[in-house]
Amino acid sequence: MNVLDLFSIMSTHLIELMGIGLCLALILRFIAFRSGKKNLVYFRTLSRSMEKNLDKPENQPGDLKEIDGWFERMMDTVKTELPSRNLRISDDFKPENGKAGFRSQGKKTLSEFMTTKRDILYNINNQINALRSPFPPNFMELSRRVLRQDPLWTTIVMIIPVDTLQRILGILPGLFIIGGIFGTFIGITAALPMIATIDLSDLDGAAPILNSFVANIAYSMKTSIAGIIYSVILTLLNTIFPITSVRTEITEGLARTFEHIWTRIHKDKMTPGEREIVASVTKLCTLIENNMHEKKSKS
Repeated sequence: MNVLDLFSIMSTHLIELMGIGLCLALILRFIAFRSGKKNLVYFRTLSRSMEKNLDKPENQPGDLKEIDGWFERMMDTVKTELPSRNLRISDDFKPENGKAGFRSQGKKTLSEFMTTKRDILYNINNQINALRSPFPPNFMELSRRVLRQDPLWTTIVMIIPVDTLQRILGILPGLFIIGGIFGTFIGITAALPMIATIDLSDLDGAAPILNSFVANIAYSMKTSIAGIIYSVILTLLNTIFPITSVRTEITEGLARTFEHIWTRIHKDKMTPGEREIVASVTKLCTLIENNMHEKKSKS
């Protein structure tokens, strides 16, 4: 098999190969988008539960030395109200008797029930030192730090890294177009030598060669058309159903919850001047964060 034969085979099956790639991308994209929506429901429930328990009179923080115990008790209460992350079936989760207990969710194993809740709550508990500090932390970075330590957030089905999948889905539309053009040039390159075999003195014998040449050229052109169609499909899905926007909403929501907790811990322990400084610093951090986010979006 020479190079021309290899090019011909590639050109012949390139549309099918790109189609398989598109199907795999759509499947992974659906799983990632669905996982993001489920995470959104979970973290909204988490934030609402933390905010609700934070507003209860009996859950008001006392002295800074007692913050650890207060925060741990609050998170224990929050844990009883959360659904499991792995086995959520629908977005309209309604726990039985107001609590998402092990029996009410019909879990398969006790270890699975404990593991799905423990990870993210353990990560949040580890950030108590940042919340105890009298100086407001970068709440967005605090939120990202918690989420980056959660395997259900950083991966799809605990295998595929979400960041890697997002980058692949971002470059695939361009790769489809390049693949289509590449297939077209390969087909033309493989078909052109047929012209050299035509005997101009035998027009009847040249007809089948010309027909085969035209058929090969036509199929090669179809690879470009297929590449453009595949690229448009994936680009539209990436635009209409973005994965990044859902993850950004989750990160911002968790950051607002951390800010509320920090404010509740320190609001009665600062002078009016300190409160004004904290408000100014928080506003400045928010502006810087928004500017960085805009620059990343434009790039």
